[in-house]
Amino acid sequence: MGKFNRQLVNEIKKEKEQESAQLKLREKYEVPEDVMIVEKDNMIKFSVRIIATLIKIKIGIIIFLLTGGYLFFFTSTLWMPPSADASYLTPVGKEVIWDDRTITINRWQYSKEQQEMEVEIMVDNKSYDGKNKYTFSAVELRGNKLKTAVKVSDEDWIVVQIKDIPRRWSDVSLRMNVDGKNTTTLKLYTNLNDVSNVKKIESLDYVGYKNKRFSNEILIYEKEIKDNQKQQDNLRNENNEITKEIKKIQQEKVYQTDSQKQESDSKIAEAQNNITNNEKTINELDGDINEIRQRIEMTKKQIQDLNASAK
Repeated sequence: MGKFNRQLVNEIKKEKEQESAQLKLREKYEVPEDVMIVEKDNMIKFSVRIIATLIKIKIGIIIFLLTGGYLFFFTSTLWMPPSADASYLTPVGKEVIWDDRTITINRWQYSKEQQEMEVEIMVDNKSYDGKNKYTFSAVELRGNKLKTAVKVSDEDWIVVQIKDIPRRWSDVSLRMNVDGKNTTTLKLYTNLNDVSNVKKIESLDYVGYKNKRFSNEILIYEKEIKDNQKQQDNLRNENNEITKEIKKIQQEKVYQTDSQKQESDSKIAEAQNNITNNEKTINELDGDINEIRQRIEMTKKQIQDLNASAK
């Protein structure tokens, strides 16, 4: 009887321990009272906890990336400058027609260290209106006005400096007006990728700028010669390939019918005509190269005379 009582007491004690454990588990996992929770061994519990932690981390990363993406999209203009359409850019060397004038930018340079730009402009006034003085202003993409200073102001040649360029900029517009004449404003554009970067922009006197202009013209002439020579080489290579093809067609004629031979003769005649046209273009380019070389020599003479008169 005593043994039975002890067994009963142990069972009741065990049940109370289980109820107490279930109460703690329900509180831990937040489940209803009518649900019994059975925990597996420690390794399974550890694995479940690791997986749950990894899921939470992944969800956190996704939320972070989404939030970061939205912040980048809506705030990028605060730290990364926007850029205007590249079609608005004014290429160096390209002629722009404005108010019966032909405007050409010889160079557009930018010094990041000095936060300055220098623009050299050629003007061909075909209106013959006697209005050969011009005013300038400049703005960056956000509409902020920039300081301008005219360094050279001849009738056909102008050098303008743009100062106080922001550290963060993407596009700049130089505006040009005819002084004393009511005309539309000419807007010339460059951007961070198109502008020519230089370490330093030097403020020169008139002779210094003239020398710089002539030296730049010589570089342009020399590039034109190289481009023409490259075109000549391509045409000569093309003629060599055409000659090989003609020889091949002539060899095949031995085994052709009269009708096939007529077709081959037509191909040969067309190929020979192409060779003649290419040789004509090569000769014309020779003439252009000689003309450019003479211009280079005349420009060098201008530099010599300019420096001699400045002494």
